[in-house]
Amino acid sequence: MADTIARAMAHAAKMDQLSVRDFGAKGNGTNDTEAFKACAAALMSSEHKGKKRLYIPPGDYALELAVNEVLFDFNGWSTVEIIGDGASLVRNNNPFSLRQAAYVFKFTNCKNVTIKGITFKTAANFVTPNLVDNPSGTDYGWTCLHFFDGNENIRIEQVHAENNFHFALFGDKTNWRSNRGIYIDASAYRCEYGLNFANSGDDAVIKFRGELCHRAYFVYGVRNHAVELAAVRPRTSSALISAYDYDTVNINLRATLYFDDTAESWNRSNGSVELMPQTETGQTKAGNIKRITVDLMLIDTGTILTGYRPIFNYYAFQGTGAPDPGYLDEITVRADIRKWRGHTLCRSPIGLGEISGYDTNGVAQYPTISDGVYLEPVLHNMTLENIVIHSDKLHANQQHSLEFSFSKLHGTFTLRNFDGNMSPSVRNVGTTGRVVFENINVNARFGKSWQQPSLNREWMKNSRNHVVRNVIEEVPSVIPAGNLVRYSQQVTEFSESAASNGSLFVDTADGKLKYKNYSGVVTTLT
Repeated sequence: MADTIARAMAHAAKMDQLSVRDFGAKGNGTNDTEAFKACAAALMSSEHKGKKRLYIPPGDYALELAVNEVLFDFNGWSTVEIIGDGASLVRNNNPFSLRQAAYVFKFTNCKNVTIKGITFKTAANFVTPNLVDNPSGTDYGWTCLHFFDGNENIRIEQVHAENNFHFALFGDKTNWRSNRGIYIDASAYRCEYGLNFANSGDDAVIKFRGELCHRAYFVYGVRNHAVELAAVRPRTSSALISAYDYDTVNINLRATLYFDDTAESWNRSNGSVELMPQTETGQTKAGNIKRITVDLMLIDTGTILTGYRPIFNYYAFQGTGAPDPGYLDEITVRADIRKWRGHTLCRSPIGLGEISGYDTNGVAQYPTISDGVYLEPVLHNMTLENIVIHSDKLHANQQHSLEFSFSKLHGTFTLRNFDGNMSPSVRNVGTTGRVVFENINVNARFGKSWQQPSLNREWMKNSRNHVVRNVIEEVPSVIPAGNLVRYSQQVTEFSESAASNGSLFVDTADGKLKYKNYSGVVTTLT
C-alpha cells in the first residue's frame, strides 16, 4: 500500500486529478475502504490543496464507515471537482442507531464545488426491507454530502442516493451557516431526507426527485430558493418549509405529488407540502415564514381509501417552555388536484394541519405531545388562486375541498378563481382579519347520504368579515336546496336582500354575510 500511495502522489504532482484507482480501489464490490481513505489522505495533504479533481471510475465501491466518521473532509479549497462517471459508493456496514450518520463528503469554506455522476447506495443485506413495520428504517446511515459552512458556488448534478440518511445536508440545526450559490439536479430513493437546508443554503436553484423519502425537501432559515420537486410515493411530508430561530424567505416551489397504493408510502403520515413555523425547548427567538409561492399538481393512481393525504396544509409547533412560533405572511398557493382520496384524519386536501377538532366557538384544537404542542400560527396574508379540486371517491366525512378556521388571522385570506366539486369552507372566528372569496364555482356535487351546503351553518355561524363576489353553485347541494351559507338562527334579511346580480358581501356593522349575485336557488335562511 505504501508503494501504491507513493506512486499516486508522484502522479498527482504532475496532474490536477487523483483517481481512487491509483490507491488500489477495485470497484468490483469488494471492500475498498482503505483505498478510499488513502486517496482522501493524499488529496487533503497541503501540497495538493487548491484546484484538484477527484475521479471515481465506473464500478461498485464497497465502503465501511464508523458513526460520525468523515471520509473526504474538504476545508478551504478554491476549487473542488468530484467526478463519478457513473460510479456507485456502497454502504457496506451498519454501526448506526437512530439519527446517527457517517459523512462521505464534507465541505467547509470551499468555493466552486462540482459533484457529478455518483450514486450512493446501501448493500442489500443492510437495507431495511419493510418500511411499514419499520417506518424509521432510513433514519440513519450516510449523510452523503454535507456542506457545513462557508461554501459558495456549489453544483450537484447526475447524483443519486438510495437507502441512506441524507442525500445532502446544508449547515446544521443549531446555528446559521453560510452556504450560497447552489445548483442541484439530482434524486433520492428511500432516504430519510432528500435535501435538508438547516439554517443554511441561500440562493439555490433546485430540480429534485424524491421517492419514498420521509421528507424530500426540508428547509428552514434560508432565502431565495427556486425549486422543481417531484415527490413520488412520499412517506411523510413531500416538502416541509419551516422556520426555527431564523426567517425563511422567498421560496418558489413547483411540486408534483405522485400518490398510489404503496403501503410504505401511505402508512406513516401525510405526503403534503407543509408550512410550519416551530420553536423547540431552549430557543430564545422565533423565525417567520414569508414570501412563499407554491404551485402544486397531484397525480394519484391509487384506489384504496386509506392514508392521511392532504396536499397543502400549515400549522405550528411550540416546544415545552419555548417562545411562541413565528408568523406566516405573503403566502401564495396554486393547485391542480384532479383526484383526491381522503382519510378520517384529513377532512380536506387543503387546510389546517394536525388538528384534532374544533371547540364550540370554531377555534381549531390540536393535540399535545410529550415535548410540546401543535397550534395555529399567526397568519398575516395568504392567497389561494387558480385552485382546481375534483374528487370522485371519498370517505363520508371528507366534505370540503379546503377547510380553514382562522382565530389568528391578522391580514387577508383570499380564495380567487376556484373550481371544484367539493365546497370551500373558510371561517374567521378571530377578532381581526378578513376573508375574501372571488370567482368561486362549486359544481356537480357527488354523494347522496352526506351532502352538505357549500358553507354549512354550524361551520359558518360565528364567522365574520367576509367579502364574496361571483359565486356559482351549478347543482344546489343541500335540502332545502340553494343557499351558500346557513346560520343556526333565522336571519330573514339575508334572503330578502338576495338578488340575481351583484355580489355577496359583509355588512361591517354586524359582521354577517349578505347575499348578492349568488347563482343558485335562494331560500329563506335558517
